[in-house]
Amino acid sequence: MPASGGVMGPVLRTPVSAVVLVVDTNAQQLRFLSELLGDDGASVVSASSRDDPVEAIKRDRPDLIVAGVDRGRLYAIELCKRLKCDPAISDIPFLVLTDACDDEEWVECAIATGVDDFLEARAQPAVLRHRIGGLLRIRKQARAVEARYGSLVESLPALVYVAEPYPPYSPIYISPNFASLGYSLEEWYHRPDLWVRVLHPEDRDHVLRETEAARASRGENEYEYRVVTRDGAVRWVHDRGRFVLDQELKPVYWQGIILDVTERRSAEIALRASEERYRDLFENAKDIIYTRDLEGRFTSINKAVERLTGFSPDEIARLNVKEVVLPEYAVVIDWTNEKTLAGEEIPPHEVEVQTRDGRRMAFEVSNRLILQDGVPVGVQGIARDITERKQFQLKLAQSEKLSALGQLVSGVAHELNNPLASVIGHAQLLLRACSDADVVDRLDIINKEAERARRIVQNLLSFARQHNPCRTEVDVNELLASTLELRQYEMDANGVSVRTDLGPIPRILADGHQLRQVFLNIIVNAEQAIVELGRGGTITVTTLMSDADGDGRVVIKIADSGPGIASDQITKIFDPFFTTKPVGTGTGLGLSISYGIIQEHKGAISVESQPGSGTVFTIEVPANLNSPSINSEALPLSVIRQPPALNSRWSK
Repeated sequence: MPASGGVMGPVLRTPVSAVVLVVDTNAQQLRFLSELLGDDGASVVSASSRDDPVEAIKRDRPDLIVAGVDRGRLYAIELCKRLKCDPAISDIPFLVLTDACDDEEWVECAIATGVDDFLEARAQPAVLRHRIGGLLRIRKQARAVEARYGSLVESLPALVYVAEPYPPYSPIYISPNFASLGYSLEEWYHRPDLWVRVLHPEDRDHVLRETEAARASRGENEYEYRVVTRDGAVRWVHDRGRFVLDQELKPVYWQGIILDVTERRSAEIALRASEERYRDLFENAKDIIYTRDLEGRFTSINKAVERLTGFSPDEIARLNVKEVVLPEYAVVIDWTNEKTLAGEEIPPHEVEVQTRDGRRMAFEVSNRLILQDGVPVGVQGIARDITERKQFQLKLAQSEKLSALGQLVSGVAHELNNPLASVIGHAQLLLRACSDADVVDRLDIINKEAERARRIVQNLLSFARQHNPCRTEVDVNELLASTLELRQYEMDANGVSVRTDLGPIPRILADGHQLRQVFLNIIVNAEQAIVELGRGGTITVTTLMSDADGDGRVVIKIADSGPGIASDQITKIFDPFFTTKPVGTGTGLGLSISYGIIQEHKGAISVESQPGSGTVFTIEVPANLNSPSINSEALPLSVIRQPPALNSRWSK
């Protein structure tokens, strides 16, 4: 709004006790009033007939206006009406000298207009002096009060204004501190549109619209906007005003106060920026950040919960923390709550949750108590996904276990090698020396079984031996044959038969030890699946070449006649630690490791299964097309067999 200055235009004062302005009187009345009031120290002046009386009153700022009726009774009333509608001069007493004091209608009209007093034009001088003296005393008292309140207004930190009620809202009165915007009071008074000009360009239209709306609704305005000072600085102000109406409900003037709220707005902006930074950190953190009340109900949680678990923040917000973790961890929650509420510091603890798609995830949780005025009101926490770390730890433990087992197997195998070599040597010597056909057949069986036992020992040594990853040309059919031979005894004992269809395929560039581990994992799983049925079954191993995509690939299929895999489990079959086996019979890592090995070999592994119809694992790896094809006829016949309990003769 308008700006500061504690004056209402120029004020001209004569060095006398009071100034009386006479309007619309003849020369005789003017002379009479001058003589009458001069003895009391009052100065009587007359408005020129050529001047607009209101402008003369604004210019001279008299203490009293005495109006005659030379231009008619209604002229005095109209003049008073104009005077009282102008807030700059509406407080000046208005006295009418008339010959219509007996006209009740005129008197009522004059009083309604705001005439302060009226006298018969022919009133006695003493009466006239008394009435005028009374009005001047009232005016003097009013000026004293005005001075006191003016001093109060000028001491306020706010900018106080009275302005015209229509654009450009030029100032009628402004407090001195309007000069804080860089413009002098004279500039504010002599540049009617200065307030509109200091409005910030981005706020100007909005402020003017709001002001127009307040005037149209005959109500108050309250808004905050920016102004630009003379030196270009931008200040925020809070403007509250109202439009003062006359008896006809028309706006007479606009008044209000303006407070500089730049510091508050700057603090709000800084706080908002800080909140935005915190909100951005909160929402985009990789860890789950949450708050919950003392009963365990979540009060806030960030978006990481949906990314990690599949549950939206809104879904989690309706739950208790005990409903989120797995049941076996409820006791952990109770313990941590008890310790936290007791003010004890507790180390990060682990819990597990089940995700929307059924996976188990491990989290490391850190909590702290939220205090308000020293009273606990809630708990703030961070949950970090440690599933991969746990998987790595289990893999490491499994690796250490396998390493120890490998050392044990290696030692046993070495111990078996010596007696087996002796058995084979003596069997061969006896074969050469013996001519009895029945004995020769039995010696041949002893020799072959000892040779088979030696190959098993060699496979165990190869599997258990420490080695660095190294890719060479390997024979997939031979790897499959040696792996099957490793499991021959267990499969025979469990009534599991093996059928093979090993086609002519080229060698491939691969790490033979890693591929053997993949084949062994799948074959052991197939064997265990068949054992679950309790009636025996068949494992079928097939190798072939495929160039469906234009590049040669070796395809290995390992099928079993076991119970198959449920549809809701088949999508998780390669997930680390996923297993359908009872506790203690599997780690859930075998197929996960196998998947990684095949991926490292630029290959693919997939599974097909229907409950009750068995399972087929398909492995595809790039072929080394420059290598000669492998003749499956050269493989040991022991690879293709039935278990002795089902068929005493091996078959192809």
